[in-house]
Amino acid sequence: MCNGKHSADDIESFHDRLESGEDAIDRSTWAGGISESRAHAPHVRIGREKCFNLLWLLPIGFVLFIVSVTVAKGLNNSPFAKEFMQRHTGDVDTPAPVGLPAWLAWQHFFNLFLMMFMIRAGIADNPRLYWTRNSTPGREWFRVSNPVPEDPMWTAKEDSVGLPRQLGLPGIRHSIGLARWWHLGVDTLWLLTGVISTSCCSPRGNGGESSRRPGRCTFRCCSGS
Repeated sequence: MCNGKHSADDIESFHDRLESGEDAIDRSTWAGGISESRAHAPHVRIGREKCFNLLWLLPIGFVLFIVSVTVAKGLNNSPFAKEFMQRHTGDVDTPAPVGLPAWLAWQHFFNLFLMMFMIRAGIADNPRLYWTRNSTPGREWFRVSNPVPEDPMWTAKEDSVGLPRQLGLPGIRHSIGLARWWHLGVDTLWLLTGVISTSCCSPRGNGGESSRRPGRCTFRCCSGS
């Protein structure tokens, strides 16, 4: 069969060996029965040799929050802050439109909703992130797995890790094909929301004297708001 031609019997025999795909993923047989390897706490590289565990940001952030609240309470009771708030009340004299049209508010919601799926699918099966395309071991700026071992036969399949279902999509180890399907499919819907929003709104001048001032522009939407 080196000439690339196959007989009808060969094609029929090949068709007989085909099986329908499953609607659900069996983790025990996925990717050839690859063993489970979960992601670790995220680390960010600091310098050439050290990495910082981002989980330390939780206690650090809590301490900074307590300090910030304490400082804000102290400043709020100071004479300078009271005088400043009396002088600058934040009231606006000129009337301005309040809120957004309902369709635009929903568009913003779907924009953020779809972006969450895109981010979840984008980080799936990527245990390391690099600034360059070389992917040199030991040069990643972010990782959720152990350092690359010295084994010269270490492959991308062995380096893959599984993510929690609440974070990765689908989150299964060595599932970059499914993740790209989700990422690109949702990306199409996300672009569609942008096209709808852009086509339904067009910039125009305020009219009259204000339209001749540079930088004064409003948006006219399909809803007539």
